[in-house]
Parts: sequence; C-alpha cells; structure tokens
Amino acid sequence: MRLRPVRASYVPLIPSIVAVFVVTPAGALPRGAPSAPAILRPAPLTLKPGAGDLRRLLGRQVEVTGYYYGGSIPMIVDDIERVEVNLPLPPGCFVPLTGARPQGLKWGDRVKAQGFLRRPGRDDHPSLAGSSAVLQIEKAEHLSVLRAAAIRGPAAALDLTPPDSIRRVARYTKEQLTPARKYAVLIAGGGKPDSNHIRYWNDLTVMYDILVSYGYQASDITVIYADGLPPDDSREGKRASDMPVHFTASHGNIRRVFDELQRVVTPKDTVFIHINDHGGGCLTQRSGSVEPDLYGGRIDDNDDEVLDRICENSIGADLNGDGRQQDCVRIDESFSLWQSGPMYDDEFAAEVAKVSSCGTLILIASQCFSGGFLDDLTGPNRVLMSAADDVQISRARRPDLLYNEFPFWIMAALSGQKPDGSGSVNADADGDGRVSLGEAYNFALRNDATDETPCFEDNDARSFARGAIPAGTEGMLGMKTYL
Repeated sequence: MRLRPVRASYVPLIPSIVAVFVVTPAGALPRGAPSAPAILRPAPLTLKPGAGDLRRLLGRQVEVTGYYYGGSIPMIVDDIERVEVNLPLPPGCFVPLTGARPQGLKWGDRVKAQGFLRRPGRDDHPSLAGSSAVLQIEKAEHLSVLRAAAIRGPAAALDLTPPDSIRRVARYTKEQLTPARKYAVLIAGGGKPDSNHIRYWNDLTVMYDILVSYGYQASDITVIYADGLPPDDSREGKRASDMPVHFTASHGNIRRVFDELQRVVTPKDTVFIHINDHGGGCLTQRSGSVEPDLYGGRIDDNDDEVLDRICENSIGADLNGDGRQQDCVRIDESFSLWQSGPMYDDEFAAEVAKVSSCGTLILIASQCFSGGFLDDLTGPNRVLMSAADDVQISRARRPDLLYNEFPFWIMAALSGQKPDGSGSVNADADGDGRVSLGEAYNFALRNDATDETPCFEDNDARSFARGAIPAGTEGMLGMKTYL
C-alpha cells in the first residue's frame, strides 16, 4: 500500500487520530476511483538533542512520549535529568506544552501526549514566544501518564513557611553582627524561558528572607533576576515571597550595580553575593547522562586560569574545535544571563574588584562549574564557596527539584530550618549560639546528596578546599565570619 496525504491546513485532534491519509492497495480500485480512508494515526515526534522533528512536523498532529516538567515552562522533555542539571536545555530535547492538562500531573511523570504542533502565536503566554514550536493539547485526556514519578512535584513549594517565621530565627541583634552596613546582590539569570527553572526564584527568595533576618536592610539588597519580573502566579512550584526584583539579568545591569556599590561601600561594610543559575565550563568526567565536553565555557586566552589545565585526550573531547583531541587548554567558566549570552569569570571578577575595599566579601555560587570562579575572585577578607568544583555540574535538590541542592543546605544551616518546611536543623557545631559561614558550609557538605563537590576559599590563595574545612589555613576565616 502507499499513503497519500490529503491537503489540509489544520486537522482537529481526535483521540488516536492525528493525520489524514488515503490508502490505495495496488490494483484494488479502478483508475480514477475514490480511495477509501485509512485509520488516522499521529506522526511520531522524537525528542533528543538536535532532532529535526519539531520543525519537520510543524502543522501536523503528533504523538510524543517523554517526561513532564513545569518548573520553567510546561514541557515534555526526553530525559528528566536534563532539568535537574544546571545547564541550559539543548534544542530538540523538549517541546513546550499549551492547552489542557490533566489534574495531578507531577514533574517526572512519564507521559504520552497527542496534539497539534505549531509555532507560538500572539495568544500564547509570552514565555513561549522564543520557542521554535509548541504542542497544543485540546483535551486533558489527550495527555496520559504512562508511569508516575517518584518525585513529589511542585506542591511542596506552595505552602511553605512564610517569610516572617524565617525572620524570627535570628537570635541576636543587628548591632552584635553588623559592621557599618551590609549590602547584598542576588543573581539568577535563568538563560531563557525554557531553562529558567522555578528553583532559581525559590532559592533567591529564601536567601532574601534569611538576609533580612540577619539585619540586612531591604533597601541594601539588590535582586537581578531573569527578565526583571517575578514569575507570574501560574508558574508551577513558585514560592510566595515579597522579594522585589530590581533589574533584568544583563551585563549592563550587573555593571551598574557594582558601579553603585563602588560609590557607597566603605572598609567597614560587608558585601554578600549569591549566584543561583546555569553555569558554563568543561565537564571532565561523565555525570549521570552528561558526557565530558565543553558546556558554555570558553578557551582561556589570557592565561589567568592557572588551576584548570585540561588535556583533550584525557576526556575524549575536542575542546578547541581544531578537529583533534591532542591539545591541553585552560577554561573560562561562566554563568547565564537573560537571553544575552553568559558572563565569564574574568568579567565578573572585574566587577567585584570594584568593591575590594569592603570589610568582608561573601560569595555563594550555585551554578555548574562554580568552583572555577573562586580562583578569579580570591582576595583578602573574602569568604567564597561553590556548589561544585571547576570541572563539575551542579544539581537540583531531589526529589522535588524546587531548590538547588547545595544552597538548600546552606540556607537551612543559616536559618535553622529547611526551606521546604520539612523540619529544623542545627548547624551550630561549636555551640556558641550562632552559625558561621564555615559551619554552614560544612553542614551543607555533609548533607549534599548529589555527585557535586562543594569548594571553599578564604585564605587569599589561588587554590581552594574540596571538602571539609578547616583544611590547613583554608577555612579559618570562614569559621569566624557571620552574615
């Protein structure tokens, strides 16, 4: 038999019926006789990095199988691990969803969906505008769960402990801990809508509440987030917060913020920086399904990266794109901004250098390859920590993917309670009634259940501790430094 498609600009979705064909068995009908219609079936849509199915099947009714996720934009993704890792989603591995969805759908559910694959239109949510295609689902029953997920999904984020309860955690006064003034910069670029996971918002809001509880004035906390707007209330898993957003995540706005800090910060002040985002760099060992390669980093061209010399033949990847795997290179790491490319460690270090006269500088970096920022940012009276070392990816917290793993435990240590409201903790190892940054780091290190290796630097050396502190002189400053 041969299939001859019938011309049609749109075919309404019918369960299990997706495209219109006419079937003509050879010799079965006289020449010119009308053909008998065949059973209508969907066109299979395959999700994988680089797949061409999305564009090839535009305007068709399709059937796709994968994993449901709603922590950035609602989508079906080929591998749920992709959204756990703090790397942007590669094109082709996911398809955004719009239209009806069944009640009780959870992140990580393995699903099968039938719908109409089309380009985003003016009536779609603005977050879909940059997508190459969206899957329009007409009825909830056209999306079915093949296997329920083990993760809880976003519900845990919606009824969290309100900010006031976190603010009551501090047992000491601002005067006991505060120098002249305390400033903070919270950054989560998000990359683009499909990769702007709701956990970045959740982490920033918890950190914001903790800083306020430690005496940081709201007017001295600057939030640089994604497109400059809080996620709307329809975003799955969004944590309620009164945290304002001040700037879109762009190079220019980061420069503007540090220019202003340079103007007002004095040698008695504290500057706190938190990066919670995607990161770029070079992965040297397979992590889950992610193979060794260069992911969003770049080859260092000024020889300032003294710690991360990587030989291509040792990881089986051509990092500099010369067609061979025989070179040894150094890598600049990065974090994502909002639809404007990454900011590299060299660039960010130059901005932070504008406040080098402050009394204490604190950095908590959560992105992939975040350890690669520590050697660039080291300096006197700086306490720096990262979720992963310079050649590792960092991960979301399982099972619900609503927070990143390392900052979840840092924030639990500093506030005395888990951000998801699941219980209290005590990270006060020396029993003095308060938690230092070093104690918080060690607590997070002990509880981090992923394959990332948190790192710490505070002795103004172009090296850092991978693991518990103190380690030699590394960590001695952090053990006596407080928010």
